[in-house]
Amino acid sequence: MADLTRLFGHAAGGRPAERLMASLGLPQSDDTILRHLKRHAGGPAEAATVRVVGVDDWAWQKGFRYGTIMVDLERREVVDVLPDRSAEATGHWLAQHPGIEIVSRDRAGLYAEGARRGAPQAKQVADRFHLPQNFQKAIEQQLSRAPRPNSQPSPSLTEAEPVILAEWIGHGRQPALVEHRQLGSIGRRAVNTDKFNQVKALQLSLVVE
Repeated sequence: MADLTRLFGHAAGGRPAERLMASLGLPQSDDTILRHLKRHAGGPAEAATVRVVGVDDWAWQKGFRYGTIMVDLERREVVDVLPDRSAEATGHWLAQHPGIEIVSRDRAGLYAEGARRGAPQAKQVADRFHLPQNFQKAIEQQLSRAPRPNSQPSPSLTEAEPVILAEWIGHGRQPALVEHRQLGSIGRRAVNTDKFNQVKALQLSLVVE
């Protein structure tokens, strides 16, 4: 009877479950049904050991205030919501759950640092959403290095590259990443310049005619 009460309460809510139970000859008040439901919801969640946790941010107020959501990926249920998005809060929560073996996270450095602090024994993996995103970025980086047709950079752009490159390296960026971004930027600007020159040439030809 307690199982039926809990199931109906979870599926239908208080008063609808009260009517269903009465039609089955098992009268229960809506308050009793909700008490059964709350008691059942509170018990397993406290006793459950989280082994694989998903960590991600979410917006309390989009663009202004963000928190962190913790999901038990094996049970597919939210286990906690943190008030902010920080390595300290993430590490503190993970330290309170020593049974965690795997941390699935996005590419944010603060979650990586939080996992290192709070669960050094756990293996960090990229979540399913970011795997294809990382793959896409890697392909874009490789394609940006390929020569583009009719996209020879102007002398001014070529001369400016070492200055920009040195400035970026000075800010601690990886040289290979800086190089591919510079090459991609130079290629795009050269293509746009070429298109602009073609448009201007067509405009001049129309004016002459």
